Amino acid sequence: MATLDRPVDEILAHEGRAGLIALPTIGVAIAGAIAEMVTTGHWSQLERLRGIWRRRRCSARFLE
Repeated sequence: MATLDRPVDEILAHEGRAGLIALPTIGVAIAGAIAEMVTTGHWSQLERLRGIWRRRRCSARFLE
């Protein structure tokens, strides 16, 4: 991504997800994640994983 000649938000705005998928090593899932982060500023998958980690961490403390 650092070697692109233009920002990913510009690619997304002009070419949509297809433009992201056309980039080397970017598939459908990564293009969706990039699109979500560009449009919302968040990635729901990461937030979901953080929630699971926090719950497991709290549960482990409770069991000690």
